[in-house]
Amino acid sequence: MNRKRLSGFSIIELSVALTAGLIVTLGIVALSREATRTFHEEVRASAAEATLRTAVDRLRADLQRAGFMSTGNLTLDPIIAGKTTTAASLPAGLSCTTFKTLCYLASVRLTNGGSSTQTPLSAIQSPALAPDMIDIGGNMTSVEQFEVQAVLPVGGASCQTIQLSQSSAAYARVVAAGASSTGPSAAGTQAVLTSMFQPDSASQFIVRLMDDTGHAQYLATCPTNPVGMNGNQAYVSVDARTPVLTAANTGNVGGVSGFGSGRAWVNPVQVVRWELVAASSGIEPAGFSAMAGESFGGNDAGIDPYKYDLIRSFVGMDNNRISATVDVVAEYAVDLDFAFSVETGTVALPSILTYAFGDANNAVAAGATYPYPQPGAVPERLRAVRVRLAARVAQPDRSRSVSLAAAAPYIYRYCVSATACAAVGDPNLPLWARARTITTEVSLPNLATDFF
Repeated sequence: MNRKRLSGFSIIELSVALTAGLIVTLGIVALSREATRTFHEEVRASAAEATLRTAVDRLRADLQRAGFMSTGNLTLDPIIAGKTTTAASLPAGLSCTTFKTLCYLASVRLTNGGSSTQTPLSAIQSPALAPDMIDIGGNMTSVEQFEVQAVLPVGGASCQTIQLSQSSAAYARVVAAGASSTGPSAAGTQAVLTSMFQPDSASQFIVRLMDDTGHAQYLATCPTNPVGMNGNQAYVSVDARTPVLTAANTGNVGGVSGFGSGRAWVNPVQVVRWELVAASSGIEPAGFSAMAGESFGGNDAGIDPYKYDLIRSFVGMDNNRISATVDVVAEYAVDLDFAFSVETGTVALPSILTYAFGDANNAVAAGATYPYPQPGAVPERLRAVRVRLAARVAQPDRSRSVSLAAAAPYIYRYCVSATACAAVGDPNLPLWARARTITTEVSLPNLATDFF
């Protein structure tokens, strides 16, 4: 037998082959890991961009309702029942201690940097951020205006009843919306009306009553049973401390005559607030806080104290957000800014002035403080609003920032460390998250003819 023909690989040849195979395998693993890492990074970036688009669409919808079936500014609106001058004034007898939101009622109220206290990392960013907070007033829950059947006297009750006409088209649509498979029902009708007038059962909201002279009254809903059915008769009840005014009460400057049957109409009005809050603040629903902070700082650290979210909520009569109505619109949001275009001219000679983002005049133009008006303020003459919203990826994936000029309009990297991140950090512990920014402009059609 020929031994040469039976010989195999030598130990050297086998070692060389194994080493070469190991090198190839390590290369494939490294390439696969890099591809996987890149894939997850791009998924996070895409998620941030998708979140921004969805959030901006919802915010645009609210802004387009600013002043819808409401008022640009309660204190200056010339069509308020009983108002005889152009000076800023509140309806007689209205207590701003009890009905603060009603006293503040305006189409838009901006608080520059109003979200900054809830987002402490904002100040250390480059450029530094000061996210705003905005309140938007209007009919946010419906497009209906209901004809009044009768306004009943207050009597000895704490609330006053406004009966809704059953023959109006708006009421017919509500009945149809609340109908079940077996036909219309009082319970279904009440449920639909409640969703319009009372987004939170434990809070007071606002009702606008328009009379046939074109004058408006703004009233607070009753603290108990604000919307109901008395048999088949639907009603809205208002707080007796903001009663329906008659023509005698207003000196014939508007007001309801007689029982107001067919001569007055009511619709709901709400104020919604948009702001940034920390996930760890307890403001959001518990589920969002529980999901926050996965792998924050390289380990499962529980709730990320530096995760901020964009929320929308209804505002109660005390001018505070209603906790039960908080809705998380965009997670990992990091900035929210507004800028306005305002009418500074006259009906005969219009003149639009547009402010830049960050201009302090934006808050003045949007009526940031009460009472109105401030010197030079034109809160009722808003014509358009620009929005800038930024969000970051869920997990930091960069070890250094992007050098920007001091006045750079956008942020590209967001530091997630309580102590300022260094320009070049530890690549094994990235503390910079990529950020995405979207801007949009919204016209305000309900304020287009306001010059008061």
